[in-house]
Amino acid sequence: MTTVPPVVDEQTRHARTFLANLLADYHPRNFAVRFWDGSVWPAEIESPDFTIVLKHPGALRRMFRDTSTDLALGEAYIYDDFDVEGNIQATFPVADFLMSRDWSLTAKMRLGWELLHLPGPRRGNGNGRGPARLRGRQHSRAGQRGGHIPL
Repeated sequence: MTTVPPVVDEQTRHARTFLANLLADYHPRNFAVRFWDGSVWPAEIESPDFTIVLKHPGALRRMFRDTSTDLALGEAYIYDDFDVEGNIQATFPVADFLMSRDWSLTAKMRLGWELLHLPGPRRGNGNGRGPARLRGRQHSRAGQRGGHIPL
């Protein structure tokens, strides 16, 4: 029995283009990406080590919105914008690859342009959130003693 792959919509096409350019030099790509519409960007190997599951069209934009820190990716994971199925430790070499890249200005501009054309964050259920922020004085005596730190 042959299964027909889902029709890829415009949002998914933009996401695939962004990922293809972001990971153009990462070979062999040992993981797959499953999009919110059920379509899959297959791994370059027969049995992928893991699959990144993008939960909604705005997930990639959340994951890569701020490349000056690694917080955006962690927050996107915590807030369930994406998940990892399979060997989560196999994701570390991919992260190391991306963080060690010396991107040219042209590459940064192209990726930034593509990122801006990805769908924005979804609304409702806490997903319209901004980055996590702590309130109160940093390194206060109360905080150092284990006292209450207002959030």
